Amino acid sequence: GKTLFQCLSFFYVSRSHIISLMNLGTYQFYQDEKLLKIDDVVSKGEIKVFINEKIDFYPNNEKIDIAYEDEHYLIVNKKRGDLIHSENRRDTLANKVAGYFQKHHFRRIIRINNRLDIDTEGLVIFSKDLLASSYIDYLIREKKLTKKYYALVHNRFSKKTGEISLPIS
Repeated sequence: GKTLFQCLSFFYVSRSHIISLMNLGTYQFYQDEKLLKIDDVVSKGEIKVFINEKIDFYPNNEKIDIAYEDEHYLIVNKKRGDLIHSENRRDTLANKVAGYFQKHHFRRIIRINNRLDIDTEGLVIFSKDLLASSYIDYLIREKKLTKKYYALVHNRFSKKTGEISLPIS
């Protein structure tokens, strides 16, 4: 069999990070009602994860436009002009997600996996736990998850298609 750490390594989280979270009691892993330690050998079957985190952004109860949600991810449509996060403001997308989590009694750290400029509309991925966040970060880092940008333009062009290979900023 594999150890708990070997099973969790699929999510690309460091051993020291997992141990730290387990020691704090933030993450607890159980199999067959037994609390697991990092080097315990696990059998085939379900491993239950109990997460005890605190929301780390001031909750704002403004409505968010949810494009997709499951037990691991919340994907939100960001409007042009929305700021994703800021230490000095309480009207950011992260604050609105914190309000959504609070309303649904979901105690989690706000984990933002991608960012968009303030003038850009698009999808922002929020992970609901460390394992999901680490896995998405890995996919982005390894370019297995890509971003596509579309531009709305006025006027007519001499060609119907083309590519601009210049830095965005």
